[in-house]
Amino acid sequence: MQQCIQSGRIVIESYEHFIKQTYRNRCHIYNSNGLLPLIIPVEHTNIATAPIRDIQISFGEQWKKNHWKSIYSSYKNAAFFDFLEDDLHKAFFQNTKFLLEFNTILLQTVLKLSRIELAIGFSTEYESQPDNLPDLRNVFHPKKKHPYSLPVYHQVFADKHGFISDLSCLDALANEGTVNPQT
Repeated sequence: MQQCIQSGRIVIESYEHFIKQTYRNRCHIYNSNGLLPLIIPVEHTNIATAPIRDIQISFGEQWKKNHWKSIYSSYKNAAFFDFLEDDLHKAFFQNTKFLLEFNTILLQTVLKLSRIELAIGFSTEYESQPDNLPDLRNVFHPKKKHPYSLPVYHQVFADKHGFISDLSCLDALANEGTVNPQT
């Protein structure tokens, strides 16, 4: 996030092909049992060849309701969740068809709640090596260690399971009130 803040903008890759088992359709939160993955189901029609902007969310199950229950039960006792809940709930339950649209709405909400002003743009074609911007598309991956040292902060269930790193920014927002490293 710090690199995005320094550049003043985020360019979201919208022409790459969907990559399974990445943060493009998942995140991790911290609940009373430890690490909990939240995975957004996607339609598998043309998934290997369609650009990510065309990947549709699957609504064959009530994943939004289940995810929200998990988020609420995980963070209802966090220091700042009361201040975030209404905006997050509104963003989470907007009627969206595409994964990229859903992710963008959540990103805009998190930036607003964090008081981070960034221009959000979208790629106009796929570039294997983008110019003028750091390429962070594959730096963070659920199954790989990233090169960044992230700060330790208070977490609701840390007394039970210890600190868990690499969670959704929602964890830092709910527990610390900001994800902005400049505040």
